[in-house]
Amino acid sequence: MDKGKELQIQGYKTFICPNISLIDEICKDYNIREDIIEKAKNIAIEYFKKTYHNPPYSSAVHVLPAAFYIASRLKGEKRSQKDVAIKFYTTVVTIKKWYINIMLVLDIKTLERD
Repeated sequence: MDKGKELQIQGYKTFICPNISLIDEICKDYNIREDIIEKAKNIAIEYFKKTYHNPPYSSAVHVLPAAFYIASRLKGEKRSQKDVAIKFYTTVVTIKKWYINIMLVLDIKTLERD
């Protein structure tokens, strides 16, 4: 493996992966279904992989509630942005900003059930 790729993987593990556990921590408190948790983490990881070299976020923590919002909707649990904002201690504006960005980057067309 070349040195650049190795550094990228190390950076990803150091700065992004530890934040993913926030989804587990918050969802555990609200008894969220495991399939929604996994979908949220997969969405977040895929988004971080695609934006790693030029991240539009100042902190990965801002992106995670939006990934959860998208995952919930895709898995048939229609949660409001307000509900997600309360659970993740953030704002509706933050959820809206990041869920739109995530959907564009990952080419998610609608929030219909998968």
